[in-house]
Amino acid sequence: PYVQNPTTSSIVVAWEDFETTAPKVVYGVQSLAEGSAPCSCAGIHCHCTLTGLLPATAYSYQVFDGEVPVSDAYAFRTKPQFIEPFTFAVCGDNRSDNSAHTLVIEAMSGKYSFVINTGDMVSDGENESHWDDYLEIEQPLQGHVTVFPSVGNHEVDDEKADAYYRIFHTPA
Repeated sequence: PYVQNPTTSSIVVAWEDFETTAPKVVYGVQSLAEGSAPCSCAGIHCHCTLTGLLPATAYSYQVFDGEVPVSDAYAFRTKPQFIEPFTFAVCGDNRSDNSAHTLVIEAMSGKYSFVINTGDMVSDGENESHWDDYLEIEQPLQGHVTVFPSVGNHEVDDEKADAYYRIFHTPA
């Protein structure tokens, strides 16, 4: 799973899965038993919005299919209500070298409030295996930290970026 579109009181948890039938996310500050949110799936893409969260608060979460966990537990932090210091990273054009991309993600994990990706995340935006590779490499980072992506020319195919818009839940 990966986190998207954080606010002071909500966040989107999303993932790609072929077999989830009763998706939900459990979450909480002290324990995962504090909250639960039903999710929806369209094709292979599943997501849910966790609401009623507190600002600037660390939460743990885990994806379940019914009562069966289908992910490890991860953590995220909601946006603060007021301005406070933060750190962020900018990266991009990671489409053609999975080994180097993995090293970059390892170097960034646990160090930033958020990451901006300038695009060209995959070589072919309509090739599902490229997105599978991207999401697998990004998991150690995006399970905890929101990546704000930009559409690069490699995400676009025939003037469409369908997979990109399916995967990412960006602020309007």
